[in-house]
Amino acid sequence: MILTKIADVWGPIKTGFEDSLGLSADAIHIHVGVALLLFFAWVTRRPLHDWRPWLMVFVVELANEIIDMNQKAGSIENNWHASRHDLLNTMFIPTLLVLYYGFMRWQQHTATAAQAMEIPAE
Repeated sequence: MILTKIADVWGPIKTGFEDSLGLSADAIHIHVGVALLLFFAWVTRRPLHDWRPWLMVFVVELANEIIDMNQKAGSIENNWHASRHDLLNTMFIPTLLVLYYGFMRWQQHTATAAQAMEIPAE
């Protein structure tokens, strides 16, 4: 199957990346999630409160986990628990950033609307 072949190549690349950086897989998932969110927001020229860059990060992470689930039997990556763990680590901070900036935008919008209502008409 093609996913197994991709997993055979992708797995050692990820392990080499982890080893060269000296970071845990969890830390790399967190860093990559934030970096991808910023990258996709920049490339699409969308603000951080926009859901589209977040969705792109989610799709990339989902593809990564699908590939991981297709690694050879016995691999620590080939189980749902590990994939769920990685998905949560990758998406947690990007989700917080999208929600935070969305809330800040909403708050600014409501404050601007309230100020506009306070201006007396001539």
